[in-house]
Amino acid sequence: MSRFGEERESNERFSRRLNYVLWMLVILTGVLIGRLIYLQVHAVKTYRTLSYENRIYTRQLSPERGDLYDRHGEVLATNRLDYSVSVVPELIEDREALLAWLDDVLAGSGYEREAFLKRLRASRIPYSSVEIAAGFGLEAVARIAEGRYRFRGIKIGARSLRHYPQGEIAAHVIGYLSTPDAEDLRRHESDAVLYRHINRIGRTGLEAQHEAVLVGRAGHETVEVDVRGNAVRQLKVQSPQPGGDVVTSLDLGMMRAAHRAMRGRRGAVVALDVATGAVRVLLSSPAFDPGALNSLNYQRWTESRDKPLFNRALQAQYPPGSVIKPVVALSGLRQGVLNWEDVVHDRGVYTPKRGNRIYRDWQENGHGETDLFKAIYRSCDVYFWSYAERIGVESLGVSLGEFGLGRSLGLGDTPGLIPSPQWRKVSGRAPWMPGDLLNLIIGQGDLLASPLQLAYMTAVLASSDGQVPLPSFEADAPPGRAPGLNDDGTLQTGLDAPEQAGVGLGGAPGLNDDETLQTGLDTPEQALWFAGYTQADIDNVRRALLRVTAADGTAPRASWGHRFAIAGKTGTAQVVTLPQWDDEGNPLKKSDVELSEEQQDHALFIGYAPAEAPEVAVVAVVENGGSGGRVASEVVRDVVVSYLRAEQRRRTRSAVADQGDEASGGVQ
Repeated sequence: MSRFGEERESNERFSRRLNYVLWMLVILTGVLIGRLIYLQVHAVKTYRTLSYENRIYTRQLSPERGDLYDRHGEVLATNRLDYSVSVVPELIEDREALLAWLDDVLAGSGYEREAFLKRLRASRIPYSSVEIAAGFGLEAVARIAEGRYRFRGIKIGARSLRHYPQGEIAAHVIGYLSTPDAEDLRRHESDAVLYRHINRIGRTGLEAQHEAVLVGRAGHETVEVDVRGNAVRQLKVQSPQPGGDVVTSLDLGMMRAAHRAMRGRRGAVVALDVATGAVRVLLSSPAFDPGALNSLNYQRWTESRDKPLFNRALQAQYPPGSVIKPVVALSGLRQGVLNWEDVVHDRGVYTPKRGNRIYRDWQENGHGETDLFKAIYRSCDVYFWSYAERIGVESLGVSLGEFGLGRSLGLGDTPGLIPSPQWRKVSGRAPWMPGDLLNLIIGQGDLLASPLQLAYMTAVLASSDGQVPLPSFEADAPPGRAPGLNDDGTLQTGLDAPEQAGVGLGGAPGLNDDETLQTGLDTPEQALWFAGYTQADIDNVRRALLRVTAADGTAPRASWGHRFAIAGKTGTAQVVTLPQWDDEGNPLKKSDVELSEEQQDHALFIGYAPAEAPEVAVVAVVENGGSGGRVASEVVRDVVVSYLRAEQRRRTRSAVADQGDEASGGVQ
């Protein structure tokens, strides 16, 4: 072959190889362009998510919520570490599979699917964890740890859970936490990110009242995370600021006594410091355990006949019954239509001048010759009915208002109602009738009051000048004197000898030999009252209230088992109107009518102690409890005695400690 032919063949081979290479380049370029188009157009969402999966971002650090304490430093609400499981929403690949798995592994542990889904929908912060459940045991944790490899973004960790060590005892006054709703986030707009992250806010009670103090301030952490959402390293951290602790005016010792006394009963107990208005007890029965609050229990409690979620101490309204008779007496005395000498002959029935209805006293055979003093301590209805028209609805309404009824006292309590002819007219109800005044004068009919209002009324009756600060949970109120104790820590009983403690007419504790009240005041000027009520009348009313707990009073049980001087007043609030006549036209007595449990009267008792130097005012309402003297007075007695005995022990310890300090200070 010639040299020319060889060159030609070589060029052709080169040309073929070059074309081959060029075609390969074209194909590869096409593939790259196609892949680029796919990545940039069709798979952009997928790979954008993946690019976020290994990035640096800032997340919230939850603050520790502050604790709640009673006045002596006992814990009402605190926090405890517990297990929680959460997920990063952006890493969920198969939501239905995840939900089915959670239903299985967290069955019976408190996990609620709907609540979790609600939190998922509310999540607004990219790549932040959303809590699935918390507060479950080690067994559930082990099941999650064993199977979480199947799902990306599942995290197991420890978190702070709210803990209520007192359980039901202080449930209504402490309140509870719940998930913030849209209105909460609008109200706390500056902290909306924090609340979305911690997923809890004070909903009721002290938890809600002190939310701004308890919640604290969130911190921030800048971290690098891997493709599974796990933190690789921490780059920057700003620690959260814990919430502040709150010391309240509540007295857990008294609360426990009230809870024991009310167990198995519906009603409420409220106790106030007479000098400061500080709330010592605010208990509603039955109660609930705020630590067990979830959607299932909430529904069960809501549907319960006993309504454990309902705060009876603040929200319930009851006819106060005869507990208002001391105020009725003071109203009539101020007007001059009542005095301590006039006597009414009580045969157990009262027939008004107009109408043919017969009004029957609670004591069917009557009380005989009755003056105002006896009318109070024996709770004589006929006596007060006899003077009802002269006392008048308007003047009585003013007096009831002066003692705290008919208005909210600022703790979220219902205002109650002091009825009047004008109220009847404005509200479009039936016209005011003479019988309405007879009902009002003994605390029945349309008159309504909350237990808190009745406790405040009692505190005003017991106070030295009638000026009691509005009820408050603040703990920094000036401390009062040690109740009923001498300087050496021994008890002031008001008794000359132990034999008098059994009591009869002249031996009621807290009375002088002439049956005048031992007030503990040096001069009358120290106890000047307000609004025209005289000190003499106040003293007589208090003597009558002390006589209530004597052997011939309506509440002798209030004095059983101790030697403290408790003054008080019984009340029995009628729930249903009883028929006046039987089928044959014969008059019916109350004992002739058979009533169901729900139709039984409410039992009430107001009391204060020590009678000679009042420190604490207590009211107990027992729904359908029957007699206030038998049931409610025992509740008040137990609360008062627990308070006075605890104060006696504290005073004694303090006196011993002071003596020890003096002794050690004298050694050189």
